[in-house]
Amino acid sequence: MRKFQTAVKKANAPFAIGKNYAVVPVGDDQIEALSPSGLAFLTCAPDFSPPSGHRTEKALVDGCVLSDYFPT
Repeated sequence: MRKFQTAVKKANAPFAIGKNYAVVPVGDDQIEALSPSGLAFLTCAPDFSPPSGHRTEKALVDGCVLSDYFPT
């Protein structure tokens, strides 16, 4: 997963991730459908800040975070 997260950081692409897999949601409808799924939103965007009430945790790669908030 560390190699994957490193590639995500280089590509600057957001993903929804599970324990051993990743999902690329396409479009707001898919993002909204994935929000309650238990997947985590992986982003390396330096300006990412979820709204109040949502959690973030450090990812395996510096500068990346996991969140339960899926921006649309």
